[in-house]
Amino acid sequence: MRGECSAQAWKPWLAAAADVHRGITEHAAASGENRVDVEMATKLAAREADEAEG
Repeated sequence: MRGECSAQAWKPWLAAAADVHRGITEHAAASGENRVDVEMATKLAAREADEAEG
């Protein structure tokens, strides 16, 4: 099964994604910013950091 992962293997990734979305939602609510704008800025920052690493 090359390229496929078990449901068990996905659990940490899904938990991390839920944590990120929860953090984005909480930050947006606390700062009064639009949640979608915060999410897009977060994705852009992560992409730029990844590109900077090479």
